[in-house]
Amino acid sequence: MTTGTLTHSYAHRLVAALERDPTRAVVHRPGTSVTAGELRASVLGTAALLSSLRVGPGTTVAILTGPNHPLMLSARYAVHLLGATSVRAPND
Repeated sequence: MTTGTLTHSYAHRLVAALERDPTRAVVHRPGTSVTAGELRASVLGTAALLSSLRVGPGTTVAILTGPNHPLMLSARYAVHLLGATSVRAPND
């Protein structure tokens, strides 16, 4: 999807989808769930922090967390929202 010169990535579409039904559980882990609204807030907050550190196109961010952990998803989506690249630094 393109608007003028701005290209919307999958991360932009994901954030928009999370906004549509903020109370829906979207991540399930043993003993807990994360709602769409919680994940969206986490992604946007992480993106704001990373942006303040000048993360953007041409930047690579290493993420140290467990696979498929809500924080991993939030960090990865935030990095991609800014047009940067993410890599997972395994800690298991």
